Amino acid sequence: MESKVREEAIESITERLSALDHLYFPRALQSSASHPSTRKSILHDLLSRDVPVFLERYGSLLTMDELHKFDALSHDYEVNWHLNHLRTKISPTSQELKSRI
Repeated sequence: MESKVREEAIESITERLSALDHLYFPRALQSSASHPSTRKSILHDLLSRDVPVFLERYGSLLTMDELHKFDALSHDYEVNWHLNHLRTKISPTSQELKSRI
C-alpha cells in the first residue's frame, strides 16, 4: 500500500516514539533497537511500508492528533479498523462505555 501519511507526520511520530523506553520490537530487531536513532529508523521504515502493522503495534501509543494524520488512509479497511479501534479506546462514546459494563 502506498503511504499517504505526510513525511512531516511520519518524522514527528517516529521521533517521539523512538524516545520511549520499553518500546516493543520483534525479536529479530530487538538487539539492533537499543539506540533511539536506530529505533526511529525501524519505526520510520515500518510506517512507510506497512501502516496497518504499525498501527497494530504502536497505535496505542499515539495521541488523538497523531491518529488524525492517518485519516487520509481510512479508505483502507485495515487502517480504518485500527483507527476506529484506537479512537474508541482513547475516547469511548457513552454507548461504548455502557457496553463495557
